[in-house]
Amino acid sequence: MNAAPAPIRRYTSPMTDPRSKPVPEGWASDLDRWCSSLRAQGLTEATVYLRRAHLSQLARGLGSTPHLVTADDLLGWLGRRTWTRETRRTHRSSYGSFLRFIGRDDIAEALPKVKTSPPSPQPIPEDKLQLFPGEHGWVGCCLTHPAGARRGWAGKTRRRFLSSGIV
Repeated sequence: MNAAPAPIRRYTSPMTDPRSKPVPEGWASDLDRWCSSLRAQGLTEATVYLRRAHLSQLARGLGSTPHLVTADDLLGWLGRRTWTRETRRTHRSSYGSFLRFIGRDDIAEALPKVKTSPPSPQPIPEDKLQLFPGEHGWVGCCLTHPAGARRGWAGKTRRRFLSSGIV
């Protein structure tokens, strides 16, 4: 007699799933309204999900309600994070958007500006350019080598998309 296989359990990390831990009561309604506003602006579900995760983490870290948070509370909490520069930038963007949405422009303005990371260009060496035959390879090389376009963008580009003066 064969037993039925055990169901597959999916693990969801509390850090990546904002629904796995509830936000404090004082944050829930403002957070729901803000997410609805983001959807109304036409942001993708993935973006809304990410921004909600940012705010859920902040809400659990600060407690209280968003209307009682001070700039010192927020800066102290942010100062204890060991995030990369780009992570800081995306979180700052989410926090600022939410705080302006609930009318806390004073706190949003207190958020420190985070510089962008310097780009790390990796142009194709001159001797390798001839290894990319065909129209697609040529257009990609022209965009990524001298123009410095990102490779993901260059990979989606075709000659017919470019203006006549370029090619």
